[in-house]
Amino acid sequence: MLVPLLTKNVSGFYGLYYEDLQSGAWVGYNEREKFIPQSLFKVPLAMTILKKVERGDLSLDETITLREEDLDPSSGTLYKKGSGHQMQLKDLLKVMIEQSDNTAVPCPCKQIYLL
Repeated sequence: MLVPLLTKNVSGFYGLYYEDLQSGAWVGYNEREKFIPQSLFKVPLAMTILKKVERGDLSLDETITLREEDLDPSSGTLYKKGSGHQMQLKDLLKVMIEQSDNTAVPCPCKQIYLL
């Protein structure tokens, strides 16, 4: 399988699943494992938030408070601000998209009830 060869010199845990929707044929590597789609989730999350802003259901000036369970040191530096740090939603979105910061992902989901 190609995935172990491509990932042998990098850290992390990887999975892959591909299915041909016409034939039903599929191939997988760690396909039954559960993954948190951090980076894959950021653009659709930002789009959902901006759609709510467009509809008037939400303001980019909304204050978001970082909580202990939101702090994620795996990508970005926002976690260093610590629990209790407050910032506006527009600034959180900027950090989430420009720096791919993982701490910025759960904050709006939980506090704005997107999930």
